[in-house]
Amino acid sequence: MILLLFFFPLAIYLLLLGFLNRGRHPLLISGVWDGIGLIFGVSGFLLFAGPAILSTLNERWRLFWLFFKVDVPPAGTWSMWIFLSFLYFLLVVGGAALYLWRQRSLTAIYNANADLIERTVIETCKQMGINPVCSGGLFVFGPSSRGVAGGSDHEREQTAILEVDSFPLMRHVTLRWEPAASPLRRIVETELSRRLSETAADDSLLGGWLLSLGFLLLSFDLAGVFFLVILYLHMFAR
Repeated sequence: MILLLFFFPLAIYLLLLGFLNRGRHPLLISGVWDGIGLIFGVSGFLLFAGPAILSTLNERWRLFWLFFKVDVPPAGTWSMWIFLSFLYFLLVVGGAALYLWRQRSLTAIYNANADLIERTVIETCKQMGINPVCSGGLFVFGPSSRGVAGGSDHEREQTAILEVDSFPLMRHVTLRWEPAASPLRRIVETELSRRLSETAADDSLLGGWLLSLGFLLLSFDLAGVFFLVILYLHMFAR
């Protein structure tokens, strides 16, 4: 039962990644939404597998997770298990909130590679009249980065650092901005997103593999649910 609860959100997440990586163009989204997707993908483990592993320390809870057989524990043990459950979920919620807060400075780009993004960033800056100092995947914007098209005098005077990092295996590129709320970020990423929507993505087998794995896990879940329904009907019919 735990495996079914664990694999369902992971299967949905893999299917979503598969569709994104089979798109015709790279896709730019905020780091917060990227983090929400990842948290959803592992939510089966966080919400079910983690507590189940913790509860296996108790025999009565093992019977519940295996057969949904409820056996009321002694009154003296309830307070300990309630405290452990509260502490666990507090750690999960707090960790997720901290992770999403740190994601504010990031922007995720799917179905792309670092070379394409770095080249597009440079072309975007040239078109907008911005002249950052470039070193590999690092872009430093300073007061000398003049001529922001459509930007105010205040925006032209902003300083910011952009770092381009990539995960080639997953065709995923991350833009890391410092500071996260820099006005230059909004200006540059708006134009970058427009350019990427007109740029054809390279062919890749990754999307197909992710879709296949997602459908496999989802099929396993559906087959497992069907098997459990038949098993419980058989048990209640006896």
